[in-house]
Amino acid sequence: MVIFLTDFKLTLLLHPSIGSINSSLSGMIKSDTRILEGIISVIEQDESVANLLVIDKELKPGYLFISNKRELKTTGIINEKITSDMDVRIIPISHGG
Repeated sequence: MVIFLTDFKLTLLLHPSIGSINSSLSGMIKSDTRILEGIISVIEQDESVANLLVIDKELKPGYLFISNKRELKTTGIINEKITSDMDVRIIPISHGG
């Protein structure tokens, strides 16, 4: 049996308070990758964003990760494998509005 892997585009839309020169980050993620691992790999493209959001290959608390009107961490969706192109909004919990 041959399994073909597909790449999906993962785009992270950063809230302005996150303090990056980029308003978004994106990368291609293999279909056998968990969404969490994909998010971390895309975040690590920008060292300043990685310093804010990631510690020891885990996402720091205090941020919402929203895709298709669902919060990925609290629903457990973040542990599922990526199955399509995704846009994920990253919003600090205390974003002021």
